[in-house]
Amino acid sequence: MPTWFEIGWAWARDNIAWAGVATWVGIVANLVWNFINHRRTNKARSDAIRLDEFKRLRTPAEAALSSLRVVRSKLRALEASNQTAVQLRKAISELNQQTAAACSELELALGDMDQSQFAEGLDWSQAISEPLDALFSEFDKAYAPRKKESQILQSVSEIVRRIDELGAAVRSKLDNELARYSK
Repeated sequence: MPTWFEIGWAWARDNIAWAGVATWVGIVANLVWNFINHRRTNKARSDAIRLDEFKRLRTPAEAALSSLRVVRSKLRALEASNQTAVQLRKAISELNQQTAAACSELELALGDMDQSQFAEGLDWSQAISEPLDALFSEFDKAYAPRKKESQILQSVSEIVRRIDELGAAVRSKLDNELARYSK
């Protein structure tokens, strides 16, 4: 006496067109593959667009940081010079104006990042408020009257250190954001 399995198998072998089933399995597998591929392609495209937009936002911030590096180099050159206190104050005054312009550009660039949906977080401008305050208070100390050349040069060294801190803070935040896009 045949088992139920044997009876079912015999019926399926005689009554089902296996070529048709294989065709339908192939069609369904193809549709599933196309759906998965479509979703991955759309994600890759949107990730590329977001990365391009972030790079567009990053460019002005990088330009401002480059301006700060130029000021830093001039301050380093000032440290090595043999100028009087009056000459040092005048040179520091000019560099202070250049630093203020570069920092203003940096604040605007980071403000744009705060407004953008392509840069995560709303604290881009806040991230530099303390380093900027410290930097400009060091510039103020360098202007103090009756300071000798050696004291002014110490202030210049401190200004350079503050510029380095500011640049490191911004570059770290930019690099972390870029790393988020490369995942």
